Amino acid sequence: MFGYRVTYSQCWGITVVSEFIFIVPELLKIGWFLFIQTDPNLLDIRAFYPLSLMNFADYSEVSPEYVYPLKALNVFEIFYWMLLVTGVHFFSRKEKKQAWIIVLCSYVLIFLLWILFYIVVYK
Repeated sequence: MFGYRVTYSQCWGITVVSEFIFIVPELLKIGWFLFIQTDPNLLDIRAFYPLSLMNFADYSEVSPEYVYPLKALNVFEIFYWMLLVTGVHFFSRKEKKQAWIIVLCSYVLIFLLWILFYIVVYK
């Protein structure tokens, strides 16, 4: 993208390594329900996603089409973007600013469009 040579296999490797960041919130969720809130119901488990926008809303009052987007917009997603930028920066050997532009124009834009699409077509 933008004339920088980063192969598909390098992009795949960046993505696979970066995806490991999403293990952290799942481990936090397990720890939360094992040690802090030890008697949860199914609604509590479904509603909980550490460091997400869903934590600022009452799950029972949120419209169903907004549940997934509020859970998807979280701190770990931003860390994921930073890991993607670091990987693109490493393999392209260009400025970090250029790597940010590549990730913002590719992954982040499509991610936000996906969230918007999900909200619009949810039934």
